[in-house]
Amino acid sequence: MMQGPGQSLIELLRSQDPDIGSIIPAFVSRFNAAYGDPQATRWDVSKEDWQRYEFLGDRVLNLIIAQTLFTQRPVALDEGEMTEILGTVVSNKSLDALARDHDAVTLLIPCAIG
Repeated sequence: MMQGPGQSLIELLRSQDPDIGSIIPAFVSRFNAAYGDPQATRWDVSKEDWQRYEFLGDRVLNLIIAQTLFTQRPVALDEGEMTEILGTVVSNKSLDALARDHDAVTLLIPCAIG
């Protein structure tokens, strides 16, 4: 299955082995096409709106990870185990490493900010 900006963002997220390097450009492309400059290669959002979107994105990420832990594990986890894993996965340290590995900062930090 081809993965890239042309593929549905939802399909990329639902993939058994998602290509993180394709998810971020797909998100940026879809967002800019709907709300910003479709030709922009970076997330086209104002500095004022960026923190609001960051807040929303944090909640969406938590929901995606929580749903995955709840539904995709071969052995059911109790709520304490899920909470511990969720906290580790969405920690600043983990997300910073992931962002650096996939050059997410370049794509997701709007030009107006950095």
